[in-house]
Amino acid sequence: MQGLNTVIANLDKWLDRLLRLIYDIAQENAPELEAYAKENAVWTDRTGHARQSLNGSATQDAIQTLLILAHGVDYGKWLELAHSGKYAILLRTIEENAATILRDVTAACMGMGIGL
Repeated sequence: MQGLNTVIANLDKWLDRLLRLIYDIAQENAPELEAYAKENAVWTDRTGHARQSLNGSATQDAIQTLLILAHGVDYGKWLELAHSGKYAILLRTIEENAATILRDVTAACMGMGIGL
């Protein structure tokens, strides 16, 4: 089964490369999401802690890549959920930037010969 082993080895290499590309895209976009959220948060700063604590990051394990945008203060959940979302910034940031991220992932896949 030499041929099958070669195919499986090549698929493993291909998958590793794809996961690395997707992780690189997530790492590149994390600071951009963070900057967008900080710039476009509509609340009035009192201490500046909420805005300063907004953070973007990327993480990856064997099966998934996460692009994370989060508050770093415990009252961030109230900014997102209270007052009918008037002060929410996380979802708005994701919605405003999702097309760009998807374009980057699609381009990476196309570069590997994967049509989406």
